Amino acid sequence: KNALDLMNGGPPSQRNMPQHIAQRNWALMDLGNLAEARLEVNRGLGIGRTPDLLLQDALLKTEQKHYAAGRAAVEEALRQNPEDTRLLRMLMKSYEAEKKVPEAFERLRKQGEMFPGSARILEFTGSWLLDAGNPGDARRALNAAKGADSKFTPADISLARLDMAENKPDAARKRLADVLARDGRNATARLWLGHVEEMS
Repeated sequence: KNALDLMNGGPPSQRNMPQHIAQRNWALMDLGNLAEARLEVNRGLGIGRTPDLLLQDALLKTEQKHYAAGRAAVEEALRQNPEDTRLLRMLMKSYEAEKKVPEAFERLRKQGEMFPGSARILEFTGSWLLDAGNPGDARRALNAAKGADSKFTPADISLARLDMAENKPDAARKRLADVLARDGRNATARLWLGHVEEMS
């Protein structure tokens, strides 16, 4: 509510900016005011079809079970920002809601093929496969992410999660320690290191 009040009190010159509309929409959606959010998404898209507004369009359409239309909005946004993992997550959730997991994996595989050097897409693919119960393909994707960028921390953390799932706490501990050696302030690595010690 405070965020919405802040946005409502902004300068009139900002109220037709797509970025302003999108930020205000997140507050509306968090408050459950989906009807006004729908109107504002439509208004914003008439001004500029930005990835944030297209993501919100997809969220609202998926909420109403208009899955194909929601995916079309995500696909349009991905053409602008192909490495945005928020968009990929929304796309996967849409397929999963219709119990189309094979189609989800095939779509994710194609995204990886279009951008083979993207550590971000490869890590997202590996993390999604891990959550989907496919550890073998998950490790291949995560190792490929490390090959694309050896210092890409999210891949290290996802590999540590995979090590833990396979009951390899020593491997997970070493991986997380390497992350903290590079970035001692990484709270996510510290959290997972705590999980490793608890499991041990």
